Amino acid sequence: MFNECPVGTDRMEPNRIAKLIYYILILTLTLVSCQKKSQKHEGPLRLSEAQMTDLIREVQIAESAVFNRQNLGGHPDTLKKNYFDLIFRDYGISPEIFKENMTYYTQHPELLERIYDTVISQLKSMQDTLDLETKIAK
Repeated sequence: MFNECPVGTDRMEPNRIAKLIYYILILTLTLVSCQKKSQKHEGPLRLSEAQMTDLIREVQIAESAVFNRQNLGGHPDTLKKNYFDLIFRDYGISPEIFKENMTYYTQHPELLERIYDTVISQLKSMQDTLDLETKIAK
């Protein structure tokens, strides 16, 4: 199923990347929709589409990292919490703000689809850049 590549040279096909992203999207939406509403908080409730695009891109990268590290023996819950804590701290938000924004954008599928189209495009561009850098380095 997976190509055997030496560590550090593993490259995924674009179709596999898209499938992984869609799998992570479904997982994220499922987790967000199943969460209980937490206490209300002070501060901005809605992130802009651009902010959500950047945030979701980072979350998707973290989810992929957790998935890959899990296959290498890492503990997924701890890894996910650590990665997400770093992302939320970088963006100056709490997990509750992220969940509330995901709930809002899930209730507006046309906006969420536009966000994910952009995220997928950005991730593909990042993969293309890595592929090119790998070719140049060889």
